[in-house]
Amino acid sequence: MQQIELAAEIRTEKGSAAARRLRRAGKVPAVLYGHEVNGIPLTLDARTIEKVTGPEGFNGLIDLKISGEAEGIKAGEQLLVLIKSHQANPLSRLLTHLDLYKVNLKEEVSITVPLHVEGTAPGVKAGGILDVIRREVDVRCLPTNIPEFITMDISSLEQGQTLHLRDLALPEGVTVPSELNYTVATVVAPKVVQEEDEAAEVVAEAAPEGEATEEAKA
Repeated sequence: MQQIELAAEIRTEKGSAAARRLRRAGKVPAVLYGHEVNGIPLTLDARTIEKVTGPEGFNGLIDLKISGEAEGIKAGEQLLVLIKSHQANPLSRLLTHLDLYKVNLKEEVSITVPLHVEGTAPGVKAGGILDVIRREVDVRCLPTNIPEFITMDISSLEQGQTLHLRDLALPEGVTVPSELNYTVATVVAPKVVQEEDEAAEVVAEAAPEGEATEEAKA
């Protein structure tokens, strides 16, 4: 499990205008929720948070050191938090807002974890195409058990076969709260083969009885 340190300040100004001023100054507005705190406005340094989160985000624990005081927060207090959600500019992809969640190490949390493909599917070697349906999955575990990612092993998939949520090997102490056993990946036949099969089916259906087989072969 990854863990990083970040500094934050209690944010006194609120509203969209104040948030725009903070962003122009290289800051990211944030709100802290969770164990014994409720909606504490914070400010973080944009360069620092974007550097540590990376392109896939960050789902590990953050050791947050807060400057200033607020209800339930003491000056200089260090808290363990998670990034529960974030917003980014659709063009620049720069962070514009964060929702942080203060954790209790003895209580399970729900968090989204990336899925990483592992192995090579026999169906792909035979000319099939791997279609990854899901790039992440929601899991539940103690904060100290949060995995960096969940492995999606495709090494047994033939063409036409699928990998489902329940097929994933989860680390110890990690569960999937979803009741749906949805598909996470599948290997499909090449499009040109699919189109030829579909064309043959159309010909077979249209031809008179007795001629369908020969037309389909042609």
